[in-house]
Amino acid sequence: MVDRSQRTFRPELGAVAVIVPAHDEQRLLEGCLNALAAAAWHARRGGLRVSTLVVADACTDATRATARAHGAVSITTTVKNVGAARAAGTERALEMLARDGYLPPNVYLLHTDADSVVPPDWIIRHLRLAVDHDAVLGPVEVSDWAPRGLTCARRFEEASAAEPDGHRVHGANLGVRADAYLRVGGFSALPVAEDRALVAALRAAGESVVFRRDLVVSTSARVSRRVRGGFSDYLTRLAAG
Repeated sequence: MVDRSQRTFRPELGAVAVIVPAHDEQRLLEGCLNALAAAAWHARRGGLRVSTLVVADACTDATRATARAHGAVSITTTVKNVGAARAAGTERALEMLARDGYLPPNVYLLHTDADSVVPPDWIIRHLRLAVDHDAVLGPVEVSDWAPRGLTCARRFEEASAAEPDGHRVHGANLGVRADAYLRVGGFSALPVAEDRALVAALRAAGESVVFRRDLVVSTSARVSRRVRGGFSDYLTRLAAG
């Protein structure tokens, strides 16, 4: 195995692709895309190419129309599988950027979720860390605990504080250099924990992965039965004690 964790040279990044998987996310997607537009504006001031892609996966609502109305590229999948949706969006992004001359060593891939809101400096801060690392991770915070209650909020904060940084992986706040992503085979078609599988593969391959506690993305505490084992299911277990 080649240990890449101590590499001192990483090619300069010229393009960013933000991939957002979405399954019937018409209601929350607008807030997500407005926040991404603000973050992209700050990144473009430095001359970066930024593209946002929404992967409408098995949608029956106006998710695709909402994405297009906000200037995002909309692609469709019917697999109802977040790992496959992230992989499909990433593949399309790399194809688009390659046509414009941006090859994987110069591309940074960012992932968030349709029910999440990134801060205005999200892209810039990821890119600064990507100068020295192949993948960048950050935590999530819940924007509104009303659907869950204060007991769940307290337990979530306690569990987050106790969890080692190396275990904290959220698809809503994950960035990776495209060349490193391709070296480990990308996202697996998993219905849950696709983010953890990718990060585990990166670490196993000797890629440099960093977690920053202060690089926070806001997400929802909605009650959902869409995916067993996902973030909503995790909050349900916390609430139950």
